[in-house]
Amino acid sequence: MVLAATLGVLVALAPAALPGGKTLWIVEPLYPGQQLLVTRSEEALARLMAGEAGTDQIIGKRALAAFLADKRPNL
Repeated sequence: MVLAATLGVLVALAPAALPGGKTLWIVEPLYPGQQLLVTRSEEALARLMAGEAGTDQIIGKRALAAFLADKRPNL
């Protein structure tokens, strides 16, 4: 059962390119009660992309908020 739930979370996982050459990874639950799997998926991605590979990666909403904290909107 956990495998099916994890697969459901990972289906919603998709990278998006940001200006500056960074890649944004956002994980969203597909069903109620999958928030724990979202956290685990983000942690697993961070471990997979450790070191130099992780310097161009933004994984999760908290990392995105920290990345955008000092940025100003530009139209």
